Amino acid sequence: MAWQERESIDKDEKVVEIDELVFGNPTGKKLYAIRDDELGYWRGEDPLSGSRAWTREKDSRATWPSRREAELALASIRELRQVKDRQMRSALRRV
Repeated sequence: MAWQERESIDKDEKVVEIDELVFGNPTGKKLYAIRDDELGYWRGEDPLSGSRAWTREKDSRATWPSRREAELALASIRELRQVKDRQMRSALRRV
């Protein structure tokens, strides 16, 4: 079984639609994953604080059953980064 990928959002990190392939033929089953093309990483199955939050291994990538769920996960990642960025700037101002 293999997967065929199709990009959906034109940014560094984007939601990618993955079609299941059996012997090169699509089965109709679709999953969604988050891909960072610039770095060549997939969002991994580990929590964002984990050492394998991002992976190059397709077998370890996190998948979502719908595009909406994957987009919400990506929005959550971006929101977390903004919070951490604000915290870092605040800490630097106090120094």
